[in-house]
Amino acid sequence: MFMNIKIGLLLFLTIFLAGFLLSTNPDNTPLYFLLVPFLIITFMIYIFTQFLINFFLEEKNTAKTKIFSAVLAIIVVNFLLLRSIDQLTFQDGLISVAITIMLAFYISKFQLKT
Repeated sequence: MFMNIKIGLLLFLTIFLAGFLLSTNPDNTPLYFLLVPFLIITFMIYIFTQFLINFFLEEKNTAKTKIFSAVLAIIVVNFLLLRSIDQLTFQDGLISVAITIMLAFYISKFQLKT
């Protein structure tokens, strides 16, 4: 059931992204609209990695799988953002990966006490 929802959501996001990219002109588009494709790609990578983890591994929808999917999506989109402004170098990539992994580590250790 949930697999069908994830596949449907991926299909919808893919069609929406293609339509958005085909119907907008980056020269005439406001800056905040230029971030929309990166947000859509982030959600698509997150959903796709969750789908793959649930399909191939026994751990399903645990905090670890969600954090791993989020970290992977953030790293990929961060590389895309850096590349789109011609700032992607090896050092920037290493710093970006290190900061994202440290952030994921601290988020995984954080627990709300109620």
